[in-house]
Amino acid sequence: SMTGKALFKALKILSSYIKHSIDTNNSVWIAQKEGRAKDGRDLTDPTIIKMFDMGRAKGEDFSQYLASLHIVPLSIAYEWDPCDLMKARELAAKHATGSYQKKEGEDITSIATGISGYKGRVHLHFGAELLAGFNDPVEVAAAIDASIVGNYHLFHSNWLAYQKLYGSDADHLFKGQTISAQTHAEMDKRVSQCHPDMVPFLLQQYANPVVAKLKFERGEGPA
Repeated sequence: SMTGKALFKALKILSSYIKHSIDTNNSVWIAQKEGRAKDGRDLTDPTIIKMFDMGRAKGEDFSQYLASLHIVPLSIAYEWDPCDLMKARELAAKHATGSYQKKEGEDITSIATGISGYKGRVHLHFGAELLAGFNDPVEVAAAIDASIVGNYHLFHSNWLAYQKLYGSDADHLFKGQTISAQTHAEMDKRVSQCHPDMVPFLLQQYANPVVAKLKFERGEGPA
């Protein structure tokens, strides 16, 4: 594994590369943290913002430097997650035994399944660019989360899972719509492929974006 010094140097180079790319009109796509959450609660890791900040020159203002990166939060929502059963299995095992041992090549299988598997509809929403006025990486991460959650598109798969777990107090988010028979059938198919212990963890993945949206509505922030 990399020494602290080598890691620091690598991150500084990466940070400078990102700044250079932006300054020369090339976009950089970067995940908000390492991998998507297993439970559907995706939050921005402030460490990523700290890495961005490593390219800042001495004496340069944090807020101005950050504004110069033109950060645009992007919400990506899938109707169905091709890895949902694998995630449910892992979460159920961790819950039952406290740990989960990945099999050889399991990560690669997950990546391949995630790329090529059935997602149903996919919705992308570009948020507003983050401007100056932030004091530290934690504030920036919170603003990114607020944008991603606020603009996240909820599908009927999310709504149905939320209803199954918690009831109907999120129905107002769907403004008089009804859950299609197709959504019911697809969810039933996935639930039937699960061991009963896995079912709550399967549903949680789809329900948590609704939970986050309700918290956001109440002004509690997405955490």
